[in-house]
Amino acid sequence: MNFWQLKIFIEVMRSNSVSIAAKNLGRTQSTISVSIINLETKIGYKLFERQGKRLHPLPEAFFLFEEGQKIIEIIDNLEQALKKENAEVEQEIKVACMPLVAEFIIPKLVSQFTKHFPKVSFQVASMHSESVYKAVASNTYDIGFAERLKISNLVNELAYEAEFLCAVSSSDPLAKNEFVTPKDLDTRPCVSYLRNHFLTARMEELFQESGCVYNAKYRFQNASVSGVQLIAQGSAYGVVGPWAYSKWGNFSNSNEIAYVRMRPAVQSQYALLTSKLHKLSRVALKFHKMLNEEFDDLLRHYKQNYNL
Repeated sequence: MNFWQLKIFIEVMRSNSVSIAAKNLGRTQSTISVSIINLETKIGYKLFERQGKRLHPLPEAFFLFEEGQKIIEIIDNLEQALKKENAEVEQEIKVACMPLVAEFIIPKLVSQFTKHFPKVSFQVASMHSESVYKAVASNTYDIGFAERLKISNLVNELAYEAEFLCAVSSSDPLAKNEFVTPKDLDTRPCVSYLRNHFLTARMEELFQESGCVYNAKYRFQNASVSGVQLIAQGSAYGVVGPWAYSKWGNFSNSNEIAYVRMRPAVQSQYALLTSKLHKLSRVALKFHKMLNEEFDDLLRHYKQNYNL
């Protein structure tokens, strides 16, 4: 049987009349009658006993009516959900991204998003950039955000570029500089990421080229979070990008940290990722758009504040 035949049958059972069913469905009585006959032919037995112009349901009809109503209700609910632009659709959006974004930016956006899409759930994973690329390329996660690596044929990228700032205690004399250089920071303790992080490698290269010593005295898995107290207290300096800057601005001691541009400049690229092999749902696309707008907005304020 097809869905339309089932819908006609349910309406006939509910109204107990071919004429009323025809009126409710906007069809002629003959169309309703023919559909019932075709349905009986397809399933191989009678559903109604015909007495004059009236149809009297047989026991088999009541079974089909009970089960058919469940199907009609599911379809009706689905149609209503889709008409509401997926606001009522239950689905999960999986997001993989670098730790600071996963821990700070994503939760805020998820909270805003679920106010409009209350039945949407999220799975958010914090991982290194290389793992983010793999997670999105393999369709394990729908959306990713990471430091931009070698372009992959398996993912789509929206790229962002940012310049890093040197973060020092507000009481540090370097806080008054327009720029700081490797010579200014020579041998000074630094809050650094672990050795395999791209920023650590870039700083070591920069200092070596300048004939200076990069003293990564404090190494953390997530230096952007772990290093804020050390920098505020003047125990070390740090190098931060737009995401750390946006987070640190919410600390109560944020006025204890000053940000100074670096020369040579330390640049980095980031990317918002989706799979080329897997299309996002309409709801996931809306969240993807929300992420892009948030990142654009953060970068715009970051660059305006320091004329980057």
